[in-house]
Amino acid sequence: MGQHRCPNKGRHSRRNIYKMLRSIAKVIPSSLRGKLPAYMRGDARRQVTIPFIVMQGVIQAGGTSGGPFQPQSNRINLQRFNGIFDKAFKTKNAPAVALVINSPGGSPVQSSLIYKRLLHLKKKYKKPIHVFVEDVCASGGYYIACAADDIIVDESSIVGSIGVLSQSFGVKSAVDKLGLEPRLLTAGRVKSQNNAFEVSKSSPT
Repeated sequence: MGQHRCPNKGRHSRRNIYKMLRSIAKVIPSSLRGKLPAYMRGDARRQVTIPFIVMQGVIQAGGTSGGPFQPQSNRINLQRFNGIFDKAFKTKNAPAVALVINSPGGSPVQSSLIYKRLLHLKKKYKKPIHVFVEDVCASGGYYIACAADDIIVDESSIVGSIGVLSQSFGVKSAVDKLGLEPRLLTAGRVKSQNNAFEVSKSSPT
């Protein structure tokens, strides 16, 4: 089945993007609203076009992109968003780019790649980035958000927590009672740090 294309689709999409952005600006607390640029507070005299990119889901490799500013699945990575970023920053007469992030994080590599790409595009096109946080912007999600000029959140949003978590359990006491002697060969100072047969070690600094 073919896809019908409306001749005014681009114009309507830009208008809807602007309305969505203004709608978000209206519901944020007044203490934050004053920090927004004039064209997002609604006190500017002329209407502008602002590319609006939604980044929702876990950050991990794989997947393909969807529409102009909206991917098909909920997987966040540079491969899927790179073309979307390019279109957004190349949008004619757009004074800024807006991102809506709702992600608990994920791959530190993909987070870093997206962060660096956004910094590059922001510098190349001399356009600021404004991030709006919905429910969660944690770990890698917050890493990406740090590329923005400002991060606008709801008072109930969960934001922050950058780091790495590794969980396991220890069985050293049980092994000692059984008279077993575990043997482990490693290369590297922290390769065996999470070894269940040894007493827990503090994290390296």
